[in-house]
Amino acid sequence: MGKVGKSILVALGLIILASVTLAGFGIYKYGPKLGIWFPSPSPERYGNELLSWMESGVYADGPKWAEAKRAAAKGIKDAKSLQETETVINKALKVAGGKHSFILTKDMQKKSENSYAAPTVKVEGKIATATLPETMGTPEQATDYTKKLATGLASAQNICGAVVDLRNNFGGTMYPMISGVSALLPEGKLSSFTGAATMDLYLVDGNIHLGAKDGNSPTNFKIPTRKLKVPVAILTDGHTASSAEQTLIAFKGLDYTRTFGEPTAGYASVNSSYKLPTGSLMQLTNGFTKDRTGNLYKEQPIKADVPTTAEQAPKAATEWLAKMGCR
Repeated sequence: MGKVGKSILVALGLIILASVTLAGFGIYKYGPKLGIWFPSPSPERYGNELLSWMESGVYADGPKWAEAKRAAAKGIKDAKSLQETETVINKALKVAGGKHSFILTKDMQKKSENSYAAPTVKVEGKIATATLPETMGTPEQATDYTKKLATGLASAQNICGAVVDLRNNFGGTMYPMISGVSALLPEGKLSSFTGAATMDLYLVDGNIHLGAKDGNSPTNFKIPTRKLKVPVAILTDGHTASSAEQTLIAFKGLDYTRTFGEPTAGYASVNSSYKLPTGSLMQLTNGFTKDRTGNLYKEQPIKADVPTTAEQAPKAATEWLAKMGCR
């Protein structure tokens, strides 16, 4: 091989080496937020990375946050494992993101999957009642949840009213809940997120799209798109939380809906989820929610339009539907 050929090989080698180095640096620096941790981090690096993410928390400001961050940084230095690091930074997480921020361990995720309960749609007389339990399971469970609600409502014949029961729904994942009852919602803008994740949410063919009607959708549910143009009563109690509250907010501002029952739990804030190398998920609150009319919901309970006890809510809803002409 001549000198020119050798020079070309050397140049190619340097280019490949530089590319690999840059790629490695990119993965090292930006990979963690995508769930890619390479190489496996030390407990201290891991903790410092998580603390940097918490800077986008809705309460990550002022002396309380500064003190929590200092205490966490000190504790991280003594952590012997990634799990110990998670325990150390948990207090700081609560300060940065508030009550709705937490670390969901692998065991907790598995428990949610094993306790999956499917929603139901029952028709009594001319009223269809959709009961939505909490859900935070597998993608297959999310699809099952959505389809059971959507097909149940689509098959409801000759109804003149609907009830969406969100009582005792602690939340989980909002997409199956909202998509499942999309037959009762109009197409178009549902709500908006504020803060670090500012964006509008749109309903298009039963799926939620982020930022615009043609924006990215986290789901691709294939469900009936028939709309039920009937009055909708929504039932809430003190356990209606998080994604269940997001589902409630999706109905706010519609003149054919009314809510009944007790104030909700007050977790209508917006969480970003980060995949951690231990298999845990870090949920960090970095925004709040506005309904389609611009009303802002933070972390206060949402009062019902017609206050009742949780037990009396169905009766009150039925009476209202009757006044709306559904008998």
